[in-house]
Amino acid sequence: MLDADRYPAQELITLYHRRWQAETCYFSLKSTILDGRVLRSRSVPGLEQELFALLTAYQALIRAAGDITTATPDLSAQRVSFTVLFQAAADQIITAQESTTDAVSLIGSVAVEHVALA
Repeated sequence: MLDADRYPAQELITLYHRRWQAETCYFSLKSTILDGRVLRSRSVPGLEQELFALLTAYQALIRAAGDITTATPDLSAQRVSFTVLFQAAADQIITAQESTTDAVSLIGSVAVEHVALA
């Protein structure tokens, strides 16, 4: 990797930062969302689905952090704790589950509207 023509420094810097973004994401998934548990699926498609679900939850929490820092300009994004965001989201889900006592049927017809593309 010492050949500057074959491995331009700027490209290596970009790849290095992308790698650490991925490492940070996976660390958050393992240490916070999974909390020491392992993935439950026993098949490759199931593992992929479970991993994409975790990544979706992670992305939603990171976007919430972005919304918080946008609404509070004097707050730095680095000061928002992923663990606190995760716990707040979990608390909201638990509170929402306790607030409804009536059974809600999610079974029904889905109306599909056909739109002609121009």
